[in-house]
Amino acid sequence: MPGQGTIATAEAGPLPWRPLDLTEEPDHISSHRTLVRDLPSARRGDQLRSGIRRLDRRRFDAVVVPAARHGLNLQTAAAVARRGGRRLVILCSHACEPEEAGEAIMHSDPRVRPTILNVRDYQIPVRLECDRIAEDWSSWDYDTAIKRNLGLALAYSMGWKTVLFLDDDVRQLRREHLGRMLAALAGGAGSRAAGWAFDDYPDHSIACHGYRLSDQIRYGRQEPFIGGGALAVAIRGRLPFFPTVYNEDWLFLYPLLAEGRRSVARAGSMLQLPFDPFAHPAHAGKQEFGEVLAEGLFRLLHRSGAHDPLVRGGPATEVGFWKEMTDRRRRFLRETWTDLQSDPKASAEAECLRIALETLDDGWADALAEWFCAWQGDLVRWHDFIRELESSRPRRAANRWTVAMARLDLAERVWRIPPRRVTGARRPPGSRPRGRGPGRMVRSVLM
Repeated sequence: MPGQGTIATAEAGPLPWRPLDLTEEPDHISSHRTLVRDLPSARRGDQLRSGIRRLDRRRFDAVVVPAARHGLNLQTAAAVARRGGRRLVILCSHACEPEEAGEAIMHSDPRVRPTILNVRDYQIPVRLECDRIAEDWSSWDYDTAIKRNLGLALAYSMGWKTVLFLDDDVRQLRREHLGRMLAALAGGAGSRAAGWAFDDYPDHSIACHGYRLSDQIRYGRQEPFIGGGALAVAIRGRLPFFPTVYNEDWLFLYPLLAEGRRSVARAGSMLQLPFDPFAHPAHAGKQEFGEVLAEGLFRLLHRSGAHDPLVRGGPATEVGFWKEMTDRRRRFLRETWTDLQSDPKASAEAECLRIALETLDDGWADALAEWFCAWQGDLVRWHDFIRELESSRPRRAANRWTVAMARLDLAERVWRIPPRRVTGARRPPGSRPRGRGPGRMVRSVLM
């Protein structure tokens, strides 16, 4: 069948592609894990063990947190930055106030001096046409993509080589996790991105959470994919951007996945805060445009196993392809809705699926084809923007932050951390803190 070949990489030779058996294509693909390579266990391989041992010397250049919750949720980020990052960047909006974020981090670990930016209502200074199209059809009003794009822009402005994107609801990021990531991204043959999946509280769409409540017989077990919640990125070459639409992290990864399985790695599973995916039924409708978009593009990768040509054009530019994807999605939603209706305890879940089903619009096929064509042009504009940031980067590292703040219109958005206040008696040399002090808190977060 098409795609059963190899993908050659100049650095490490061919890596077999693992396409799904789509002889009889299902309307829903429940797992995309065959599109990425799985990192071996931390106990296997000298390179990974070496990466863990060298963690104190090799760190992420920046840990970037697109924060939207109360500042108390930043304890994990502070612990990760102290153990495995050279700089902690907190991008605040929604319920995360800069003052609260700074106080929480300083209370958690006074040794961490974060850079805190108030990015409420901020816009990256590059026009992305695909975002306008998505806004017309999905009403997606979250700024996570803008924050992650800002993290990428800062990386190119500062000359950072590695960035760890970390959401504020991630928990129990262990030392060996960081070492495996650094090893996975190292060298020319390393992955361009590597991430974790969330198995305990999977980061699925609301519709896929509804499918998980069914018997999952039609399309197999729903498996979580890696995403932007815990994603390490190697800043080399021209990276894509995060579109402002649901599944922005999958759409960022799509061009990298299209290069072959070696470009993106899965490092295992991670924990995040529990949540109720059905608490806001209206969100089910807002997610569907991005769901059809990302699932359709990932289906192309499963279908052919081809790489670069998929990014440049092909079926994704055609209205007929997106008409097929919309029809498949409609059948999947209707089947899942019917299953949930038969369960009297799943009325809230069934209501979410009903809203998602009613959101699907016959005009989406034209809009999705238009989105993909606009996205191709936006990639060129984004890469030109990155090139400008690199060309304006001062040679002296000490001057780069000031120039970056001016170039990205952020100078007035930096939260100034107040001077440290020394309170209480000084502990004798060599003594350990008692009670629930900062040291105890950090050790409980980073295990």
